[in-house]
Amino acid sequence: MAQKTILYIITKSVWGGAQKYVRDLATGLPKDKFEVIIAAGGRGLLAQKIIKAGIPYFEIKGFQKNINIFKDIFAFFEILSLLFKTKPDLVHVSSAKAGGIAGIAIKIYSLLATRYSLLH
Repeated sequence: MAQKTILYIITKSVWGGAQKYVRDLATGLPKDKFEVIIAAGGRGLLAQKIIKAGIPYFEIKGFQKNINIFKDIFAFFEILSLLFKTKPDLVHVSSAKAGGIAGIAIKIYSLLATRYSLLH
């Protein structure tokens, strides 16, 4: 069975409950069955712990706590680009804001990738 790629997305890389949850999920999966990738806003403690664990980390520069239409649109395109780059089998999103932005990006990625046969 081929390795499955899981992309975890969370809004902020500060250290808190949701970030610990994502780190625990990412580091607890068998490496022979899953390739794990993390994407989050910033380079906080979560990013440092993920990088130290040898897991690929991508900073979503447009992510921030407050709503900012321009930065949110930028984050959408960052996520869409990351989806095309990593071609994940599964995307796990761990915050409301990330879920909204990533959800739209995932839908558009799925439509485009299926239409142009870009999925695995």
